Amino acid sequence: MKFTRTDALFLFLCIALGVVAELCFLHGRAGVSHPIFLFVFFVIIFWRIRNHSINNKQIGFLLFICIWSISLGYFLYSNTIFFVLNILILPIMVALFLMIMTMPKKVVWYKLQFIGYYVQILLIPFKYIGDLLKVLSNKLQSKLNNNEHKTIKKIVHGLLISVPIILIATILLVSADHQFASLLGEIPNYLLKIDIEDTFRLVYVLMIGLGIFLFVGSLLNYSIVPKTVEAKIENRWDSITIITVLIVLNSLYVLFAAVQFQYLFNDSLVSGMTFSQYARRGFFELITVSILNWTILITVIKYQNRDGLRSLVQVMLSLLIVMTGIILYSAFIRMQLYEEVYGYTILRVLAHSFMIFLAIILVYTFIKVWITRLSLIHFYFITAILYISFLNVWDIDGWIVGKNLDRYERTGKIDIHYISGLSYSGTLGLVELYKQNPNIPELKQVLEWKKEDIRMNKDHWQSYNITGEKAKRALQNLDL
Repeated sequence: MKFTRTDALFLFLCIALGVVAELCFLHGRAGVSHPIFLFVFFVIIFWRIRNHSINNKQIGFLLFICIWSISLGYFLYSNTIFFVLNILILPIMVALFLMIMTMPKKVVWYKLQFIGYYVQILLIPFKYIGDLLKVLSNKLQSKLNNNEHKTIKKIVHGLLISVPIILIATILLVSADHQFASLLGEIPNYLLKIDIEDTFRLVYVLMIGLGIFLFVGSLLNYSIVPKTVEAKIENRWDSITIITVLIVLNSLYVLFAAVQFQYLFNDSLVSGMTFSQYARRGFFELITVSILNWTILITVIKYQNRDGLRSLVQVMLSLLIVMTGIILYSAFIRMQLYEEVYGYTILRVLAHSFMIFLAIILVYTFIKVWITRLSLIHFYFITAILYISFLNVWDIDGWIVGKNLDRYERTGKIDIHYISGLSYSGTLGLVELYKQNPNIPELKQVLEWKKEDIRMNKDHWQSYNITGEKAKRALQNLDL
């Protein structure tokens, strides 16, 4: 391995990128600063990999679009939950994007062997550091004569050996002499005079810069092909056993579905219990059963025996998917009723969206049961990243506010304090509500607090986003 001028320039650019990250993320809540950082990041990365062969362009392009959609969410909205989750999700997606685009053609990203490739890539930076140190040591040796190099080597060894000796001697000397202990005690006081914030910012810059340099350098300097390959399944499950299990499960679910149809398609619910009682009971249990059934489905699909009873297994699996769909629909209706009674919240809406996501992958799993050549992992992965991206570009807070305002017009009930906590979209909703009915209890007081908060707290340019700017203008123009 060689440390070229390109590597040196890339290292410099990565440190500069660390400075950009510090400027974008440590001076206020991320807003427009996030896509600005991402733009600079990709300009540097694409420059570095310009001569490297690029593979998997279709999935790479999709990931690239999804990464940008999540980043633009910071500029468009200000949902706190997604802001926190994306701190973890975005780096993972960016790392996957770089790995998928630069990995060898022999590695297929939607096969299990990709996990082996992923693990090796995470460990390679440590080898890369060792190789870089060797290269730098060799360059230093070439500039020094043999005796000078040996002398420096011996000095380094001596320093390493002296560290534990110094620690033991210091402990003994501190115990033996009070004045010496007092002298050493002043060292922390001196260190505390150093600006901790500036030190943290410097460490942050170096961590970001060196982390990007080592990760990308590992991808480009090491051709990794995992030794682990997808093994053929030797012990497949007996079809009779599978059919027995599926018949028992489907019998239970058919009985449950028959009971559900009484509730879902007529008015018997009203005479038996209230909507809120019905909605509260069993929602999470039904979601758990749905996920359990999905796990059974993909396991049986993978391990079922390819014999004469295969068609019957497919029928039983199809019936299980239909029953799971009914269970999922029941859970969906329960949550919908619960929202009608108690209002819309972000957790309830996210639960609804997750059920739709489950329904989509169940439909594809149904197709997979009959068209075996299809890849489940391929579809699940793409659907998952599209789902995450959609949640970030969807103004979920604005949608929740709108639904709660519609509910207020029907029932006269609204939770002012919950809506006020829904980022700037909640503020916009409260402004519209005040224009329609300024006499709602506590509404005026909440808006006055919001207006005062905006007046007292001036955001940095990094925190600018479109919804926030609309909310500030709406408050400033509102006559309270």
